[in-house]
Amino acid sequence: MNYTIKIEQLKPNNEEETNQIESKYIAIEVNEGQKEILGDYTKGRSTYEGEEYESIEAREIVKGTLKGEESRNYAIKLWMDENVTLEDNVVNKKFIGKVVVDGNLNELAEYNEPILHGTNPVLKEELVPVVIDDKGNVTKANTKEEWYNYEEKRWANAIILANGSSEDYKEGEQIPEEDIESYFVWIPRYNYKLFDMGEYTSVTDAITNKGPTTAIQIRFGTSDTTDTKKECATPKVSGESGDCAVGKWMTHPAFLAFENTKGLWVGKFETGYNQSEDGSLKDTTSWTKENAVQKVSDPEKIIIKPNLYSWSGMVIANAYQTSFNYKRDLESHMMKNTEWGAVAYLTNSLYGRCTKVNGQATCTEVTQNRNSESLTGYTYESGKYPNSTGASTTANRSGIYDMSGGNWESVMGIMANANGTLQFNTESGFTNENFPTEEKYYDKYLYNSHLQIYNKRILGDATGELGPFSSKNGTISSMYSDYAWFVCYNGIFFRRGGHVSTGSNDGLFAFYYMNGNMGVFRIVLAL
Repeated sequence: MNYTIKIEQLKPNNEEETNQIESKYIAIEVNEGQKEILGDYTKGRSTYEGEEYESIEAREIVKGTLKGEESRNYAIKLWMDENVTLEDNVVNKKFIGKVVVDGNLNELAEYNEPILHGTNPVLKEELVPVVIDDKGNVTKANTKEEWYNYEEKRWANAIILANGSSEDYKEGEQIPEEDIESYFVWIPRYNYKLFDMGEYTSVTDAITNKGPTTAIQIRFGTSDTTDTKKECATPKVSGESGDCAVGKWMTHPAFLAFENTKGLWVGKFETGYNQSEDGSLKDTTSWTKENAVQKVSDPEKIIIKPNLYSWSGMVIANAYQTSFNYKRDLESHMMKNTEWGAVAYLTNSLYGRCTKVNGQATCTEVTQNRNSESLTGYTYESGKYPNSTGASTTANRSGIYDMSGGNWESVMGIMANANGTLQFNTESGFTNENFPTEEKYYDKYLYNSHLQIYNKRILGDATGELGPFSSKNGTISSMYSDYAWFVCYNGIFFRRGGHVSTGSNDGLFAFYYMNGNMGVFRIVLAL
């Protein structure tokens, strides 16, 4: 059964509607989650009927699905928002409401998590939904039952098979590793509360910021923010802030480039290179790091798996073209700088590496991949991927790996020259003829004269917002002491995450400059 929980605002029949407090002034918390504003929720159909009161507004605060004999409990708290002022004209007014539950039987209902507000995983074409247990076993998911839960930090996973189709496996059946070509993890569309405007024009003398004292606040949903008292329309241009300010909600820009996107399927590991001649994935024992260094562009060689060598050696132009041609029907492309930011911010939230205890949120850093052979899925404190959870964005098997340490990852974030046009260097392999014509496939940054100036950031890209910055022994660092070197004339492309050889300044929030000579790359599907 699908169900909807609504708060229906009521007024006594003998009173005027102007005597009621508007829902935009009412704060709400569901199951000890983040504070929201009741008026921000989607309006629903009023269903309350009574003689004494009239329903004047219905807000849908929870949607979900129950299977047979299942029950679910909700704790709902409402109060007047602490940001209300005398100018809001709410003195001596009333808020009266009822909790109303609507349900409809649907024997074929797909599982939907209520807090995602319609941004549930989109499964198309070759994507097979899977669940990965604590031992690393992969089984085909039953999508009519709970197979992910972001509230419990279990992100949705899907695979693309090396051969065959989803129909070859039954729900609950284990899928052998050699039958899997690629793993992906779902990042649902969300808004976040701005915590830093990233308008730094130099390295400050402040003590290195070890990370936010509280989690980045996230709210999932398909609705985009607009310029209001508590929200702002997302600035999409480097260096711009629009009507945004610290404390306002903003739709993350990574979800605005592709029309009607409900989220992003992000490669679970750094992209690897299939070294077999027949396309088989059954024999990996003879694979070598040297063979994984390939300068050619060939989407048929892509694999995204644990415990295999990352594909390196290509110039960024070839990496872009390889990613673009991988799965055109799924909008495959090379990860952009803002998309890296979307993963980073969700990781540093209550849905990722942060936990709320006694009302306070604390966050843990993603552990670095310290494998010197460039093998995917490793972590600092353990051996191969099957025993590794510290290097995951969720600290469990459902998260994304290799985003701290491992190899520097090239992303599609490029700086323009002083007159605002793109000018390519020979190291990147890009020219005016082969650079993407559609701006949705790259992030463009305004010209920056120095690598310690951060105000050319794009809000949401996890660069400038990570200040204050500090300098120690010649290393510029920010959140969790990660590298913080912006693109400039020294290097016009961004790279992220760090490298196994560069030490403690690696991390999920590390960023650096380069000229286009490749590290490795990651693939994203926009659905």
